[in-house]
Amino acid sequence: SYTYSAYISDVLNITDQLIAMASVRVDHFENKPTQNFISGEKGKDSYSQTSVSPKFGLIYQVVKDKVSVFANYMNGFKNVAPVVQPLPELSGNFKPQQANQVEAGVKLDVFQNKLSLSASYYDIKVTNMTRSATIQKDGNSYNYTIQDGTQQSKGVELDFVANPLPGLNIVAGYGYNDSKMTKSSASLLGRRPTSAGPEHLANWWISYTANSGM
Repeated sequence: SYTYSAYISDVLNITDQLIAMASVRVDHFENKPTQNFISGEKGKDSYSQTSVSPKFGLIYQVVKDKVSVFANYMNGFKNVAPVVQPLPELSGNFKPQQANQVEAGVKLDVFQNKLSLSASYYDIKVTNMTRSATIQKDGNSYNYTIQDGTQQSKGVELDFVANPLPGLNIVAGYGYNDSKMTKSSASLLGRRPTSAGPEHLANWWISYTANSGM
């Protein structure tokens, strides 16, 4: 298997307070056919595909170096390896699994960097997910792989960092994730997949570093 990739990115300061970013990644995946070294024959399982993944972002500093709002769009993909299907009319080649995310939020850095806060909302849609299914032919049942799954995740993330006193650091975070299958088998439709993790996630810790000593 071979993967050839190229990536380009640029950040542009449109004004002193408005910043834009754009990037794109191109991947070409190629799977060479298997070969029978006794007969010299090559199999028919060769496979190749090309994927393009863009990313865009905007940041506007409402109050320079203190309050910013941001928005971004990001695409990601994963090459799905071909499989051997039980029937010749079923293709074992698949499209790349795609994930598209939009996010927007606000960031604050005030009181001379003693208080930092960020809050964001995101919406992620993953398509071209594979799953197992059953097909009937000539009175027999065959298990095969189908690519028709879609997972939708929406949520918020909050991060808080404070340095109220010299050496004292307080860090806290919270995340809420509403994830479910919007296209899948009937038994999983509308349900939360195990890969989504917990619906609520929180963390916090406090540390203190002595500024002087013996």
